[in-house]
Amino acid sequence: MQHRIALFTLVFISFFASAHGGWWIFGQSANEVKINYLYVCGASMDEAGPKVKIPRSALKDGQALVKGRATVRKGTIGAVQISLTDPADWQKAKLSSDGTFEYTFAPEAGKIYKFSVKAMDTAGKTSDAAATERDIEFTDMDIRAEIVKALDAMIAAYQAEDPAAFMAHVSQDFTGDTYILDTAVRKDFSALSEIRLAYTLSGIASGQGGKTAASINYRRQVISSRDGKPYSDSGTTEFVFKQGEKGCQVYSMKSPLIFGLSLADEVGTGTTTQPPGGGDIIVVTGGGDVTTVPPDDIGTEPTEPILAYSKTISNDESFYFETGTSVAGPGGDIAYNAAIPAPPGSILFKPGTTSYQLGVINIETTKTTPNRSTYVSMPAGPLMIDGGYALYLTSGKYVVLQITVINSPSSITIKYKYQPNGTNLF
Repeated sequence: MQHRIALFTLVFISFFASAHGGWWIFGQSANEVKINYLYVCGASMDEAGPKVKIPRSALKDGQALVKGRATVRKGTIGAVQISLTDPADWQKAKLSSDGTFEYTFAPEAGKIYKFSVKAMDTAGKTSDAAATERDIEFTDMDIRAEIVKALDAMIAAYQAEDPAAFMAHVSQDFTGDTYILDTAVRKDFSALSEIRLAYTLSGIASGQGGKTAASINYRRQVISSRDGKPYSDSGTTEFVFKQGEKGCQVYSMKSPLIFGLSLADEVGTGTTTQPPGGGDIIVVTGGGDVTTVPPDDIGTEPTEPILAYSKTISNDESFYFETGTSVAGPGGDIAYNAAIPAPPGSILFKPGTTSYQLGVINIETTKTTPNRSTYVSMPAGPLMIDGGYALYLTSGKYVVLQITVINSPSSITIKYKYQPNGTNLF
């Protein structure tokens, strides 16, 4: 790519209430106030049922820390309140401009707290406080050491690519099916190499039936077996462990997964909301390709292949990928100009669109593209037959294209794939 022409750009510009996470994120199609995530002493209330036990060892200087985030589609969160009693006695939480909030209190031993949270926007709308109600007790019981032992053993087996040793720490009634998980980790070992995982156990909450929810912060590095490229990510995820005859074993796992990425939709039970400002997450596609996607796109891999279409674009004509239509002059997502910087010309982009030069490609076998963080804002050129480009449009959608015919100065022909779901998986 060459850094040319700015003129064109000026023209464009009990326990587990639900096995699936996010039970309080309601009214997605309406302008509802909602609590996106909620933690008490690092334990996710998303995974906790109506009665929760938190070890007193999780307290810091005798204080319990409540953290969460409230959002509204249109508007601003004006206040968050927390109650520890029934009837409710609402106390103001510390609120930041992005909707994150904190609240601390000093729990007494042996006391059960009637916990609930509500958020209000500046227009007066209120979240569903009843959806967050929990009976929370702080106890001296702590199975943290057993969970750490189980996680350490699973990570060691996973890094050693030993599926039998890994599955020894999975409960027989694993919610995602043990056979599928076993298959998924074996696929991981084919897709990934030099796996390195590190984690911090940030919180646990015990409930009925011998089950304990655990929240972790992880860091991961892998090499793609297919293209040899390194990938790294970090994030927050959650497990549920079950106490049995063989000790502490995994009962369920949430996305983003650190194990079983190759069959994520079948292995994972729900999704852990990532804190604001988090980076992209590693995923393995159904075809075994490794890529990264924004946290909001986890689990949105296409169930059907994205088809490639052919389009001839005349000189000084522009093209819209979403509608597949062309217009004279600028205005679309891309345009062909035979004279810039010199014949055979360049592909010019709408301001705000970024691109990545892929080199020579076969679009029919291209299933993923680099993440947008590596893209640049400049025209595509000089053009060459079978040259490929990945685009990130102003609409938040990815496109991959291959130049198949150059008929300068009159036109070029491209083949392209347009991904409508916002991921870079094709």
